[in-house]
Amino acid sequence: MENKVKNVNVKEKKNLFSIIEKKIDKLRRKRSSKVATTIVEYYDFYKTEVYKKHLVIYVISLILFLLTLIYLFSIVNSTNEISEFLNQVNRNNILNGKIANFKDIFTNKVLLNFILLLSGVTPYIYIPVIGIVYSSNLALNIVTLFNNIASNMNPTFMTIGSIVQIIGFSLTIAVGIYFCKISTKRFRYSQSANFTFNDIKKEYYQIKNNEEKLKKAIEAEEKRNEKLQKLNVKIPYKMLLITFILSSIFVIIGGLISLI
Repeated sequence: MENKVKNVNVKEKKNLFSIIEKKIDKLRRKRSSKVATTIVEYYDFYKTEVYKKHLVIYVISLILFLLTLIYLFSIVNSTNEISEFLNQVNRNNILNGKIANFKDIFTNKVLLNFILLLSGVTPYIYIPVIGIVYSSNLALNIVTLFNNIASNMNPTFMTIGSIVQIIGFSLTIAVGIYFCKISTKRFRYSQSANFTFNDIKKEYYQIKNNEEKLKKAIEAEEKRNEKLQKLNVKIPYKMLLITFILSSIFVIIGGLISLI
């Protein structure tokens, strides 16, 4: 009997985790509209290319955020000089005790979100990873306002809002890393598609009528082209746009929660 109960509980958990998958499968079968098709395409893209990166980056960012928050609060509670310093860090941003108004959310945070995603266009250099550090800045904002007498911000809502924002930023960073990977492949393809020494050898063997070596050169060229075609990938601009919209929604919602 106990084994049966355990099996039922396991099945229920599996069913809970597979709800989204079932809904996506329904959309996949119907494809009744462009919206449904887009949702399925993005889900497949997220699941195969982004999910693991997003999870890892989110966990790292969240840990950094919490560690920074704990560390700064411990400093504020023990040192008045540091406390005064924190008051000055964002002195130009504090307006009626609120560090982030609606304008700040759209002009600064959403803009930063866009820059992090766009930075993935640079091959080899994974610039979006730098965005992880922004979680420390979110923690700094909370401690600064908490320590400011004039502020009427609620640290609890600011913390919740920051955690929601981290979801959005970590999604952008994950897709930015993927974007950089694609950009690197495109760059390598463009560089490798030029005239090579093997082309010179083929011309030479043709002139010398050396069919055996010419055949080997052609085979080498074919193998090279097979490898080269793997680098000839398309940049998924549609997925990048959807990512920016989704992550910005998280950033905006998190920013609004922080204002409560």
